[in-house]
Amino acid sequence: SLINTKGEILATDTESSSNLITLGKGCAFHKKNNTFTLLNDKGATVAEFNNFTRVIECNDGFALVDNVVESINGTQHFLGVLNHTGNWEYPLTEIDAPIMTGSNSASAANGVFLIDVESPNMQVDGLHYLHLNIKTKTLTYLNDIDYGGEYNGVTIFSTNSSSTISNSYNATKVTTLEKDSVYSLFPDGSYKKQCAVDELFQKHHVSCGENKIALKKENHVEIFDVVTQQTIVYDDYESSLINTITFKDGYGFITLSRQDGVKFFTLINENGEELFSPILYNSSTSTLRSFGCALNHSGDNP
Repeated sequence: SLINTKGEILATDTESSSNLITLGKGCAFHKKNNTFTLLNDKGATVAEFNNFTRVIECNDGFALVDNVVESINGTQHFLGVLNHTGNWEYPLTEIDAPIMTGSNSASAANGVFLIDVESPNMQVDGLHYLHLNIKTKTLTYLNDIDYGGEYNGVTIFSTNSSSTISNSYNATKVTTLEKDSVYSLFPDGSYKKQCAVDELFQKHHVSCGENKIALKKENHVEIFDVVTQQTIVYDDYESSLINTITFKDGYGFITLSRQDGVKFFTLINENGEELFSPILYNSSTSTLRSFGCALNHSGDNP
């Protein structure tokens, strides 16, 4: 069943829960047969659609949908984005990339969809993405890259030995990206190398959140914002004592370890200023669950 915040049942499907798809902004899709019905938070019908076959991903009131048309001439793939009012933010448009059909074939954040596509001609291993920015209506193809994160319309990714970027899936001319590097992709489709992977504080974390990357230095950590192109320096402790850095809602959550392995945590603001002295992090009792918990902890027990 689909239930709103008042506990009211808006729709029920006795056949399959997968026929109820939450869109966000208080709306949801209900699928029956080949028709998708868009419902508002009162359960009323906003619009009905039968011109696409699948809702791939929903986020923040946007729905990424596709339609596959089979004919004697081959297979055609159409991609589009609907908003919560039932209007097309990006009308169904034919694309030349076959979309992966798995349950996690796309992700979305801040008006950007990152869609898994099959490898062009199955020639290159790795991850292949169609990057769609619905605000600028920009399509970009990224081949053999590792996704790092997205914030404010800018996407961070790192490259491998065969990474390329183009504006067409089957492009005859592609741009080869410098391997083992961190890039940012901007809303207009332009891109820029930010640093080498070896410079990252944690190599397996391309981004430390909110489009920031942490760079290790001998006696401090530099946190670079790829949107503002500003760098903040955190030098309260040597970088060798810092385990992780994660930014969320403008705060940086930092875990540290003494030489004997005992762990602590603290928060910094966007200027790199420490908000409180490191607090013992008792992971065995899982006292730290979220940033909100850390903020409450700092307020209650300074």
